[in-house]
Amino acid sequence: MPISTSGNYSKRSWRQPKTLPIADWPRASKFDSRNEELEQDTESNWQLAMDREASMKPMDQSTQTGLDARYRTMQILWFALLMNIGILFVFSLLMGPEISNDRDVVPNVLLTVVLTALGTFFVVVSFAVKRKLLKRSVEKQDVQLVQKALVIACAMCEGSALLGLVERFLGANREYYYLLFLIAAIGTALHFPRREHLVAAT
Repeated sequence: MPISTSGNYSKRSWRQPKTLPIADWPRASKFDSRNEELEQDTESNWQLAMDREASMKPMDQSTQTGLDARYRTMQILWFALLMNIGILFVFSLLMGPEISNDRDVVPNVLLTVVLTALGTFFVVVSFAVKRKLLKRSVEKQDVQLVQKALVIACAMCEGSALLGLVERFLGANREYYYLLFLIAAIGTALHFPRREHLVAAT
């Protein structure tokens, strides 16, 4: 049976086209919204796949060479900062006052606790600062921030060694000042540069 497309249904032989009932309109709109959400999810998944594919593309020779050179530079910086802690420790042994074994000398326990807690705090915070800078380097694709994160983190650990030097000369508790040097050395060792941080920021 033919269907009228002009809106004229005067002829009985023509049947009226089916229309969606008014009660079903909300269902249709809901169905359309679901289709839009599916399309958005598909687009986001496609974009994510494209980004992942781009990140997996091999780097050219010049980028690879520059990355290797910067990584070697970071290793040299890390080793130099670690050696600074050793130099400060040797300086404290050679130039610091002699450790007295006199029982009448009462060490300043409070100052020792404060300096040790402060030095430990510096080392712990250095990891949070480094993590934040590394995250920013990936977002901005800036390898300079990776090197900056290494230097700042190691410098904060070196601050713990400086506090140990202060404790050595103040004589707060000359028998336990080396703990701050040990904490500083362990923190700096854990900040050893990793090449994947440079790759992620490239």
